[in-house]
Amino acid sequence: MFKHKIKRNCISVLIAFFMLTFCSCSINTNENVANTIETEAIEEIEKITTEDKYASAIAIEVVNLRGDEMTIYKLADGTYIDSQEHPLTYNGTDAWFDENGVEWNEVVK
Repeated sequence: MFKHKIKRNCISVLIAFFMLTFCSCSINTNENVANTIETEAIEEIEKITTEDKYASAIAIEVVNLRGDEMTIYKLADGTYIDSQEHPLTYNGTDAWFDENGVEWNEVVK
């Protein structure tokens, strides 16, 4: 009789353990889905905010000597920045220089 009680208690403990494990896995999955949705929403808001921020700015397509192209923006205060908000310096004639000293020229259309 004593062995039966131990066996029954062990089975009960194992069932409880498996149920808890299963429940915690489904909670983590739901948290991962929620985190993914939240991350995607934040990225979308940042994208919209960036587009709105540059809506009144003058967009200029530039290219460097390696052939890399990017868009820079002339803001209302006369400063130039790229889409990651890194400043560029304009030499007053035909070239912009980024923080690393790379020269960028306007793309000929």
